[in-house]
Amino acid sequence: MTTQRLLSWQRSPFRHLCLDTRPSAEFLQHHLWPSVNIPVDQLNKRMAELPPRNQPFALVTDDSADRDVAVDWLADHGWHPVMIFRPALEPRFWAEVDALYRDKKQNCDQKDDFAGPALLFQPHAVLSDFLPLLRDTLHAGNTEANSEVHVLDVGCGSGRDVMWLLAHQPNWHAAGVDTRDSARERFGLMTQQLENHEKRVCFVQTKVGKTIEGLPRQQYDLVLMLRCLLRPFMDGALPTLVRPGGLFVISQFVDQGVYTQPRQAQRLRIDEVDQWAQRANFNILVSRIETIEDGRPVHSAILQRASAPPS
Repeated sequence: MTTQRLLSWQRSPFRHLCLDTRPSAEFLQHHLWPSVNIPVDQLNKRMAELPPRNQPFALVTDDSADRDVAVDWLADHGWHPVMIFRPALEPRFWAEVDALYRDKKQNCDQKDDFAGPALLFQPHAVLSDFLPLLRDTLHAGNTEANSEVHVLDVGCGSGRDVMWLLAHQPNWHAAGVDTRDSARERFGLMTQQLENHEKRVCFVQTKVGKTIEGLPRQQYDLVLMLRCLLRPFMDGALPTLVRPGGLFVISQFVDQGVYTQPRQAQRLRIDEVDQWAQRANFNILVSRIETIEDGRPVHSAILQRASAPPS
């Protein structure tokens, strides 16, 4: 029975999405691949790491059928796993897992047909849709295969976008900027899973005005401003924080159609990105307006700083 359910999971469209809410020590002993370990007592602080609520996923839990702490917490917050594994109730569970992988000439630590880091969430769509463009543009003209890229995420929140980028690009480094204490804690929990995270990522807690105090670098290859709009910073230090040839990625609600949040002052005007690019000497590589799930329009753009000042 266990083997059949495991095979069913492995053959499913969500075989790369598995949440394991057991204690970390148990996860380190045995786990499915790929899976993400968020112990049940950490779920509230690490909600940003969970998949979209409408996304099917599997769950590995220590709960018994009459004590579903993880299942109940997930259901109360809008998540509903479509397949649940309870190793504590199935004494041969891990033996059958090992046998299944062995039959495939694999083991639990190998990646099966899954390529990429084990993450449950997706980043902002402009990053996942255009990662090849970002990577190729930032590495253009650099003959070193392992060249570093430095990212600045302004208004980083929990660090989802930084985590996703650095998990896919092992030679990239990042600094996240946010004003909130809660963001510092969530950013730390999110990014501590990265290999060499102490050297690759940092958090700067500060207010963003025309400038940002306390940044570890004077210039960055890639600057992100996603889900927020900081006009004083855009017209202040931002253009010079992006190195010549580097990229600025912006995404925010646009003032088109009728909706209430965010308020109008925090929306992009239809032509605002184009006008800013012209003033700041940036070239627009990508510009698109699309609606999110609730119908509100969002303008996302990727801009490249010109290598030479305007004549």
